[in-house]
Amino acid sequence: MRLVPDLHELWSYINPFMLYGRHMAIGAISRASGGARSESGRAVHEMERMKNEAAGFMKVARSLAFFEAEAEGETLRLFAARRENRCRPGVQRQKTGDQLCLSDYVLDPKDGKRDTWPCLW
Repeated sequence: MRLVPDLHELWSYINPFMLYGRHMAIGAISRASGGARSESGRAVHEMERMKNEAAGFMKVARSLAFFEAEAEGETLRLFAARRENRCRPGVQRQKTGDQLCLSDYVLDPKDGKRDTWPCLW
């Protein structure tokens, strides 16, 4: 677990176009109201107010990180930044259907480069 003491660091990773345009549908609201920019301005202002308020009590308890990954049979090999083998979670293959497992979705290393895999930590 990694504690992020300054939430501004966390907000810096959030894409504002996705937040306002996709998740909050600001573009749809603006188009429905005849293209009024005041809707989007109010939404951005309100989001900034909520972020500042949250900074007083919100603590990050988990982070999503991407690790370099290699598949080894039914095992994922995850590597830390120093390229050491960080962990090896075993993942079982499906018993029916296509009989897939998570390691089937990791690309083979190519030209010394590995695939990446997201993990909560």
